[in-house]
Amino acid sequence: MLNQGMDVLVPALEKLYRACLALGYVPKEWGQARVAFLPKPGKTHHAVAKDYSPISMTSFLLKTLERLVDRYIKESSLVEVSLHSKQHAYQTGKSVDTAVVDAVRFIKLMLLKYLITMKLYVISKDSKSS
Repeated sequence: MLNQGMDVLVPALEKLYRACLALGYVPKEWGQARVAFLPKPGKTHHAVAKDYSPISMTSFLLKTLERLVDRYIKESSLVEVSLHSKQHAYQTGKSVDTAVVDAVRFIKLMLLKYLITMKLYVISKDSKSS
């Protein structure tokens, strides 16, 4: 049925997606998900939450828009401009995990600098009062 209506559906979706991008707005309903809990196979009884697998069903409209934007970024923006070394998305060997590791490393470094600064301040204050 969808195949027969593609000539009507595609132009309408294109207008909708272009409007979303131009306005910087995505309907909040598209972001809502319905969660279904499916019984895990091999379980004889399903008495506790861990006996189920949650499956999140989101709007195909949002998924399609995300894929179109992702494709655009990969095929045009990333080809034209090189990414900053601190950028973790769209770079081979980098991920959310590497971003978190970098953030933790930065926080530890800043805390260490802060502690050293505080110790130097206390030492200089003590030496002036003596």
